[in-house]
Amino acid sequence: MQISCGTSFSAFKSQGTRLIPDDPTEQAFVYQRVFETNNLQQKMYEVAFYEHYVPERERHESVLKRNKESLVAELKLWDGYWEKMGKGSYLAGKSFTMADVVCFPIIAYFPRLQ
Repeated sequence: MQISCGTSFSAFKSQGTRLIPDDPTEQAFVYQRVFETNNLQQKMYEVAFYEHYVPERERHESVLKRNKESLVAELKLWDGYWEKMGKGSYLAGKSFTMADVVCFPIIAYFPRLQ
């Protein structure tokens, strides 16, 4: 997803909302959040799809518990990101960026996996 979003941004850079800031430091911050989204998504999937992908005879309650604890820790990390940015901010600053485009659909989709 990140590659296709980046390609679209490059092709239409002068149109619409600037999803990648011009400032190199701000760009790095946006890209950091974009790529960190993979960690969040992976941990969500490890919980949501455990019973679907792991054969019943190979399932262990301890693995599911560990996956859930890992997801909770990751969600706390992301909660800290938003808290640190302050009220009215987006994931990577005061403006809507590519980080929000990539992250929010993953978060919105997660409750549907349950």
